[in-house]
Amino acid sequence: MYYFLKNKDFNLEEYDFEIDCIPRFTKKEQDVFDCFVANFKYEQEFSEFPENKLKISGEELQKIIFNLMKKNVYCHVFKDKTEITQIYFNIFDVVVIEDSKVVYKFSDEIRATKRKGNFFSRINVLAFLQFKYSYTREIFKLILRRNKRQDYLEFTIKEIKDLLGIDKDRYNRYYDLENKVFNPTIRDIEYGEIGLWFEKIKRNGLKTSRVTGVKIHYTNIYHVQVHRDTNEILKKFTDYIEDFAQAYEVVSSYRKLKTLDETLEYIETNLDTVFKVN
Repeated sequence: MYYFLKNKDFNLEEYDFEIDCIPRFTKKEQDVFDCFVANFKYEQEFSEFPENKLKISGEELQKIIFNLMKKNVYCHVFKDKTEITQIYFNIFDVVVIEDSKVVYKFSDEIRATKRKGNFFSRINVLAFLQFKYSYTREIFKLILRRNKRQDYLEFTIKEIKDLLGIDKDRYNRYYDLENKVFNPTIRDIEYGEIGLWFEKIKRNGLKTSRVTGVKIHYTNIYHVQVHRDTNEILKKFTDYIEDFAQAYEVVSSYRKLKTLDETLEYIETNLDTVFKVN
């Protein structure tokens, strides 16, 4: 079964799964881990980033890395609600701090997330490790099981609360459910390269009608990552930008064709062309 998980596409219509990290990340650990993921070069054996990129002391960084090295990820696989496989693995093979750089190698299972045709990429292990909310995990699992590029899921308010483990007496106003659950999930689920939005279902379709349910619209879109990278790039060159909309269009168009590093290199050598610098 493990060979199957490593080398074949995983059929989520036939199997279900649970995934978590033990112990779970603290907020500081999550921030550091997100930096590791952001600088992960999956086509290379090792990745790296400057030690000062995290803006924390060397002593604190060492402590956090030590804690991350001790964590285990577990995946339980089910068929017809019967557990058939348990998988436990580490996040890193090695982390080295040298010459003011952090050099690291993710474990084979984490690296497999970026390769097609295996269990770890099918369920997107890295996305689950970056999600901040349990709500996101449940909605993401539903979307994965649908295995469609674009669609929607429809629930009554009671059904969505039951699904997300929300007490029936909590968030009785749709406004509260939207702000405390749906909006954070929309931001969070971008780690899974999913576009998401929620549509209210009203009893009579009128503005004043009571909200009775919700449609969860989703799209598996590459431009989520492109959008995120484009905004990060533009932040680095704020002083050169006169027309943000025009700059965004130029940078995002190039990023769709090239890697993030190639896009940055192109911009740095063509500032006058990209941002119309006088």
